[in-house]
Amino acid sequence: MSVIKDALDRHRARLMEIESVIGVAIGRSSQDPEGFCIVVYTRSGQRPSDLPEEIEGFPVEVQLTSEFRAR
Repeated sequence: MSVIKDALDRHRARLMEIESVIGVAIGRSSQDPEGFCIVVYTRSGQRPSDLPEEIEGFPVEVQLTSEFRAR
């Protein structure tokens, strides 16, 4: 798990600069329930055109969400 965490940490700032992206996290891959993915939360639920399909070998999946704040 530390490998994907390190990858997300290296790319978090760039991902958060993409319009409509409001958060990023690590989650279970919908394509491989045994594997992990980088989850990108967006307002639109659609994949931003400048969002990569994968980051450092980990798939990037998009989820629709409303605004949220960390506690």
